[in-house]
Amino acid sequence: MKLRPALLSVTSDDVRQMLCELQKYWRLQGVEQNASATTAQIDSLKLHLEPARHPELYAYFESVNGMPPGQTDDALIHFRSISEVLFDLDRLADNIREIEIADYSLKAFVLVLSLDQEGSGGAIDAFDGTNRKRIANTFVDLLREYLRSPQNIANPFN
Repeated sequence: MKLRPALLSVTSDDVRQMLCELQKYWRLQGVEQNASATTAQIDSLKLHLEPARHPELYAYFESVNGMPPGQTDDALIHFRSISEVLFDLDRLADNIREIEIADYSLKAFVLVLSLDQEGSGGAIDAFDGTNRKRIANTFVDLLREYLRSPQNIANPFN
């Protein structure tokens, strides 16, 4: 995995290694790989988000960039691409409080990254339309737990 220099400076070796592990994990399951996000897509995402707050998210989209539409892992979780995220952000424009980064179709819930400016920004919640549960304090924590035990992510309300 090769990251652009701007992202290398803000992305730790542990995060880069975790992103490589994620790509390998999906390849072993036969999940197709999306093309890396372009510089223009990353720049567009930064227009919606506070640029300095989410370097790991930018690195994720640049290197892994979610799954193609219709693809899921063995736990039936679909991680969204930057194109899917940008579509929602452009549609919602001024009313953005969180972004959907993954969904689990079997139990109909989404994983959302909070954009709250009050200290919880970057936390990941599972949300099923009614119930909300914090499952990770950061995007990196989500990926770490996902790689450790995808079923914990697939069953957040149990």
